[in-house]
Amino acid sequence: MGRENISAFVVALLLFVSTSYSQDCSQKTSSFERDRCWSKVGIDSKDSTTCEKIQNNESKLGCFSGIAVGTHEPTVCNRLHDGHLQDLCFVYAAGRLKDSTICPKIQDQRLVDECMQNSTLQKVTDRAIENKEPSSCERIADLSRKQQCYLSLAKATKTYSLCEQSGWSDECKVLIAQEHGDSSICPSLGTLESKNDCFFKVGQKLNDVLYCRKIEQNDQKKDICIVAVAKGLQNLSLCSQVTNPTLQNVCKSSR
Repeated sequence: MGRENISAFVVALLLFVSTSYSQDCSQKTSSFERDRCWSKVGIDSKDSTTCEKIQNNESKLGCFSGIAVGTHEPTVCNRLHDGHLQDLCFVYAAGRLKDSTICPKIQDQRLVDECMQNSTLQKVTDRAIENKEPSSCERIADLSRKQQCYLSLAKATKTYSLCEQSGWSDECKVLIAQEHGDSSICPSLGTLESKNDCFFKVGQKLNDVLYCRKIEQNDQKKDICIVAVAKGLQNLSLCSQVTNPTLQNVCKSSR
């Protein structure tokens, strides 16, 4: 896994850990939802045995990594049965805990180097956030790491203008909008897809179908947004607003 993929994994994991799911995981209708639910429960309870119920490797990695960071016990990563997943778990834990002494536990030498750089990057990023100092990010030589620093700083300070330096301008702004439940930026995004994604995520964050209705030229995304809000509020009366019959039935059968 290259630098870009590891950076994407870290960003995705941060967003994933913060998402709220019901603890009644066994009642979820799809394996995808069950895995994400078990991961949330495992991380919240700091119980790695819950992670072992997960089928999907990426979700399982997220669960063990989250516990390793939450408990400050990187040895939790050893419970992953795949050596590569163990290595990725150590990379994430070292970065989040800012502890480069974890890195020698990694078997893949390329990832050891990545781990050492990640733990250093996290310290620089934390300093940039603490001091609200973009110049700290600017001093990072590696472009992808510099962009990741700007992305983290933009999210932490709710500064949309910093997204221009992140390399993922629209995606960065959507993340901020989602984090803060702020739809004000959505209409100004560069593509219709980004605008719709922004309204979709703000709608889910605030559990408000008003934002779902702002989604244009994508009835399926609008319907999925309404279903998510209906489930979040446990208000099945909202299902009548779903136009797709199949999704409406999914909505009405939500638990």
